[in-house]
Amino acid sequence: MKNVFFAKGRKFPILSIPMHTKSTSHTKRIYFDAAATTPVDGRVFAAMEPLFCNAFGNPGSIHVEGVAAKEMMSRARKTCADVLHAHADEIVFTSGGTESNNMAIMGVTMQALKDHEGDYSKIHVVTSSIEHASVLEVCKELEGRGVRVTYVPVDEDGRIMMDAVKRAVTRETTLVSVMLANNEIGTAQSIADIAKHIRKVRKGNKEAHAYPYFHTDAAQAAMWCDVYVEKLGVDLVSVDGHKIYGPKGVGLLYMRRGTKLFPLLFGGGQEGDMRAGTESVPLVVGLAKALELAESERIQNVSHITGLRTYFLSRLRAELPEAELNGDSAGGMVNIVNISLLDMDSDFLVISLDERGIACASKSACHSNDDSSYVVAAIGKGREAAASSLRFSMLKDAKKKDVDRVVAALVEIVEQNRR
Repeated sequence: MKNVFFAKGRKFPILSIPMHTKSTSHTKRIYFDAAATTPVDGRVFAAMEPLFCNAFGNPGSIHVEGVAAKEMMSRARKTCADVLHAHADEIVFTSGGTESNNMAIMGVTMQALKDHEGDYSKIHVVTSSIEHASVLEVCKELEGRGVRVTYVPVDEDGRIMMDAVKRAVTRETTLVSVMLANNEIGTAQSIADIAKHIRKVRKGNKEAHAYPYFHTDAAQAAMWCDVYVEKLGVDLVSVDGHKIYGPKGVGLLYMRRGTKLFPLLFGGGQEGDMRAGTESVPLVVGLAKALELAESERIQNVSHITGLRTYFLSRLRAELPEAELNGDSAGGMVNIVNISLLDMDSDFLVISLDERGIACASKSACHSNDDSSYVVAAIGKGREAAASSLRFSMLKDAKKKDVDRVVAALVEIVEQNRR
């Protein structure tokens, strides 16, 4: 039977695909791919729902409906700013993490290009070898235009090498972009320490601008880590709604006051002239609610999932001792467990687990066309480990019985494959 969406007494049939709570065998499905996306929290949906059909005004209009929409945008902006410990005018709403990352990197670069009279070769960007595709692909594009890009390596746990950062970041550097926590292996970076070095370099820079700027992609981290911009010491932060139980299609870019970015979109001057286009009030309100909930419930969520991750790892060590853990064993992103089973193909494992009602991933969903995980390869595990890696990323309400089913299914698949 097809799934049906109900709205005011009408029924709209949609794709006849089992929802994440059901499987074809009528057993409860286990969704361990939260790093790819999360379901919208019911409280988030409740905050958004009236804004689609009832309070639907355009924030740019001066009539009652428009003023009400503008007020909702203002409240949402303040909520997001409060969570980040920022000012409301430092929040720019975007379509998600990818746009936020592009806006930060391209925006800084295009602004710097004006300062350097159009000479791309005078622009220098520093990033890490394990960034999200929406950072690495932008850097590759800029390299093609003549920008100098330094890719700082990471150690075997996925931590960026500080000595390499100190060698790479100089007075000629325009931008440093390092993610707060990795989306595949979960390792968190010492963003505050990197920021300290950048401030030292900036103090020694006698140019009129404030380069190098520092950007961090916090799309994955915002659910599980404090993203307090002053403590981090960053100039730019990316946040994505659908990674934190909010809606898809919305995110934000934090821009520290005084940070100069060239806009990617031109038009009506919305978002402080940084992003033209009519704002999606329901999505923005949903993002603010999701971010507020992530902040207020973080301690209990982290405590629960940290214990569950420890249990998960202990079960794997006992039942599948040949499984190699990828990333920091302590875990920055406490909901992520990434392993390699060296003689197994990761896509085969994902499909086999899916047939057993378990959703996981072999790598980032944004690199689904690649053969293996470039992140696992970058931490020195080699091609075989990268091609046999599995990422389990747990939802905040995951349970021990879910872990037990996952481990039992893995053991069954491995044993069947080795007969």
